[in-house]
Amino acid sequence: MTHPLEPAPRAGPQKLQFRPAAQHQGAAAQAAAFAWHPRVPSWVLVGYCCLLLVGAGYLVQVQYTDKVRAGGLTEPLLQPALLNAAEAGEITAVGVSENEWVQTGQVLAVVAVGARDAVGEAVDQHAIEQLQLKRRSLVSERDNLAASAEAAHNRLRVHRDQLLLQLSTATENLNILERRALLAKTEHERLTQLLRERWISPRDARRSELEYLAVQQAAVNGRRELIDTRAELTRHDHQMATDEAAARQAQTRLDARIADVRQELRLLTARMHLSVVAPFDGHVADLQAYVGQQVGRGEHMLSVVPPMTMEHRVVLWLPATAGGKVREGMPVRLRYAGYPMTEHGSGAGTVERVSPVARARSPGMLRYRALVAVTALPRAADWIPAGMAVEADVVLARKPLWTWLLEPLINATARL
Repeated sequence: MTHPLEPAPRAGPQKLQFRPAAQHQGAAAQAAAFAWHPRVPSWVLVGYCCLLLVGAGYLVQVQYTDKVRAGGLTEPLLQPALLNAAEAGEITAVGVSENEWVQTGQVLAVVAVGARDAVGEAVDQHAIEQLQLKRRSLVSERDNLAASAEAAHNRLRVHRDQLLLQLSTATENLNILERRALLAKTEHERLTQLLRERWISPRDARRSELEYLAVQQAAVNGRRELIDTRAELTRHDHQMATDEAAARQAQTRLDARIADVRQELRLLTARMHLSVVAPFDGHVADLQAYVGQQVGRGEHMLSVVPPMTMEHRVVLWLPATAGGKVREGMPVRLRYAGYPMTEHGSGAGTVERVSPVARARSPGMLRYRALVAVTALPRAADWIPAGMAVEADVVLARKPLWTWLLEPLINATARL
């Protein structure tokens, strides 16, 4: 007899065993379930959930730029200045030549205004000489006043230094006298006690009392001297301040009178001659004025061209759909046609002004004109000529990426 757990001995050929169809179907279903639904480890599920969370956080944090693209051109900050005659007259002086470098405020030409007779010119010339003499007299008076005020100030300063030294000496003497008075008081009290005990005579005690009173009186006198010195120093400082204020007022009055005389001279000279001055640093161009030429009011005389610099601004033409979106102060990314972005990168700027009315650049094409102040240039940009084409992106806002992904759904919902 064999054990129940031992395999049965194989004796002879094996016989085929046939199972019912239900048992075959159950076994096949179990095999299929095991084959198509394997067991996934828990760490894989945890990692997959973490990846989903990281992706969701990335979509929430990542932002995209809402922008408006537009084209434009560069233009210099300073335009050439066309200088014309303010009044009709005769050109009496031309102090520049073609292509000459001039500075701001430099006199370029002088125009004698109108037709004047010899008597009128003599009267005006005499008035000018009188005004010049008066101006020189006022300037001399102002210089003398400034010199005297400076000398008085120096004297008061020396006196003040002496008072400060006297104050310091009085303070030191008072400290010494107060210490001596304290010692004399202690000695007087000691001798008084000895007098009560009959160790010394009243005569010695009286001498000690007199010494104590003398030292105390000296301390009082020193304290009074210190107070007087401080009071004198205060009065002296007040006097210095008063004198300085008076000198400043007198000098201010003289300066005002000199300014009035100069204004009269300027008006009188302007009535006779008009000076054409350079509005900024630059080169003279288109010089048409010459000495002796008769010019009419508003007639062109010459031009001043600003120097070629990197300072410029960008004029953009925004599409009609950008109306109301672009505001002053918005950042702008600039791509210059002469400096490819792949090699030089892009520039930067801010919107300076936007026209409130659209203009027709071409039939049926409306554009808003915007001025952009340039804050950064492309890398290695050494020259930005006027009229260079620029492609710009005006940054309207930065929004989360998920709003861009859900924007079609939001728009479709809003239409319902």
